[in-house]
Amino acid sequence: MGVSIKAVHNWRNVLNANGRYPVHIYVYIDGPGEKYYPVKLPQKPSIAEWGGVGPAWVKPTSPYAFQSNKVIQNTIDKITAVHKRMVDANRKLAHYHIEKELNFKGTRIVVNDYFKNYIDNPPELVQLEESTWEKYASFLQHLNKFNPKLRFEEIDVEMAARIRNYLAAQPGIKTKTMAPASVKSLFDKFIVILQHAANEDKLIEKDVVDQITRKVFVDVPDREEGLHWDVIDVRNFKKLPEFALQPSQVRDKKLFLLQIYGCWYYNDLFYMRRDDVHYDHEFGMYVTGRRSKNEVPRLIPLWSYPDAEGIMKEFEDADKKSTFWFRRDAFVESQTYNRNIKVLAEMAGVTREVTAKIARHTGMTLLSRVGLQYPALKKAAGQKMKDVGGVYIKMGLREMIDATALAGFEKLAI
Repeated sequence: MGVSIKAVHNWRNVLNANGRYPVHIYVYIDGPGEKYYPVKLPQKPSIAEWGGVGPAWVKPTSPYAFQSNKVIQNTIDKITAVHKRMVDANRKLAHYHIEKELNFKGTRIVVNDYFKNYIDNPPELVQLEESTWEKYASFLQHLNKFNPKLRFEEIDVEMAARIRNYLAAQPGIKTKTMAPASVKSLFDKFIVILQHAANEDKLIEKDVVDQITRKVFVDVPDREEGLHWDVIDVRNFKKLPEFALQPSQVRDKKLFLLQIYGCWYYNDLFYMRRDDVHYDHEFGMYVTGRRSKNEVPRLIPLWSYPDAEGIMKEFEDADKKSTFWFRRDAFVESQTYNRNIKVLAEMAGVTREVTAKIARHTGMTLLSRVGLQYPALKKAAGQKMKDVGGVYIKMGLREMIDATALAGFEKLAI
């Protein structure tokens, strides 16, 4: 792929009264085309002060020549580094990658800076609730106290364990030390950042991240009974007669059932991409993709539930060019959605806790109860899989088909 990078002076070729003009870095990429990135200099050079050739773009006649040339060189180096990372990853360079790099604040090799930029400028596919972003910010605060300048090259299994232990020793809201569930919630955010740094920017080896996820974990006591619905609750919810419901209630009833079928959060539906939805000619519809929460690949066998495909198609965006599978008007604010579900649950006689998040826990519980094998269960849930020896288990479409064939989904009758 052809890429051209160079510093240019007064690229618009417009004269002004003071005779000083901005400097931009011109970048041309085959396909996307050209773009000019401004360089912030201590003083704009005049035409007489502009040499035009590096490393002395600004002539020594300018009192700011040294500082200006250094800034220009640093900007070009950043763009070149982005290009190299894309080439090494066998990916196509885009202006989006350059803009993200130039807007990066701090030093990329420092975990704290990388973490902060991830929060301030998250990847386009990462869409999380405000409460989740607060947990990212909370972990960063702890990390800054642990080590304000932790470098990626310092991270290994031992360092990750030290960070986990540091979190575990911090005061909790109502306890002397942080609860295990809180430690896990924060430490999981650290793992997400490491996975992103490994997959997207090659700042840490994937093998190192894999070792950390296998060996450094937080034991969390089993949750109290009630944080999921039993199958009878789901059946009663599904049996609610649609003729007795408002159109918005019918819509949210179907979406909630779909959440259960796919072990999804409500946001997972909203941001489901069209190219993640697939159809096997023999078995039916299934969904792939990565969980935005931890970037772990998923494979969800919707063919296991008779009504899942129908709901998917009912709310599909008619515009086939849309990035997302579902049409935007199928969704309401989370608070409204939760309120609607609670009303429906009361009508169905459900006495357990009722929130949109319960659907994911319910779906995972039901998959376990029908006997879905452990590797397939973890793959559908979007969690890392390992066997007793710590070796990751392959779980592709063929393996998922075999696993669901052995499970007793028909017993659920939902």
